[in-house]
Formats: sequence, structure tokens, C-alpha cells
Amino acid sequence: MLIELRAVAHGRVQGVGFRATAKRLADHLTLMGTVRNLPDGTVEIIAQGDKETLQQFISQLYTHFTVHIEQSFHSPEIFYQNFSILT
Repeated sequence: MLIELRAVAHGRVQGVGFRATAKRLADHLTLMGTVRNLPDGTVEIIAQGDKETLQQFISQLYTHFTVHIEQSFHSPEIFYQNFSILT
């Protein structure tokens, strides 16, 4: 079942390759969505897939970065065709 992860990563996440790593991991796991820097220094992630794969995605981000990730799961309102880095 397709669900959507909405997450905000806190910590040292800008200027360290976080968005590129998130995209690489998402592409490997065939997740769809977006990742972008927010003005407050955090990074927003929207990813769509099955819950197990989304949890694996978050777990892999934790292995690459020392961060805190707030996360919630929702039913998708729009459907993404790929995973992209927004500027």
C-alpha cells in the first residue's frame, strides 16, 4: 500500500550532501518524492512508497548522518513520478 512520509531533518543537514544522499537512497529504494532545504536550516523530505521501505530509507539516513528526523505518515494527496531535489 502506498503511503507518504513527511519528515523534517534537524542537525547538520545543509552543506554536507544530505539532499544528494537522500536522493541516491530514495532512487535505490525506488521511492518517489522530494527533498529540499528550508530557510530555518532544516531539510524537508516527502517520500512515497510502502511503509517498510520508507522506514528503511529513514534508517539509512541515520547511518549516514547524525541528525534528528521528525516523521509522520499520511495518505498521499498528490503522486510523484520520481524523487527530486528542490531548490
